[in-house]
Amino acid sequence: MISPEKFDRILKFNSPLIEAFGFITPKLSSLPDAEITNSKFSDSARIFTQDIDVYGVQPSVFDAALEDFIDPAWVSRSKLSLGD
Repeated sequence: MISPEKFDRILKFNSPLIEAFGFITPKLSSLPDAEITNSKFSDSARIFTQDIDVYGVQPSVFDAALEDFIDPAWVSRSKLSLGD
């Protein structure tokens, strides 16, 4: 993984070429410092459970994504952006 300091230098050096960007982490369970071994999704009664992978993203990740890759199953009528 790239250190924040190195990442910032790369962004600054290439800033004239960058219109937007989004950052997505590797699976959190693959990062030893996160201390997460696994994650599960369940309903309120915990009858249905499923193993899931959790990733960290910037709120602006959808602003930088190509529209062809964004297909939300539900869209709010709110004035907030998809990431908000």
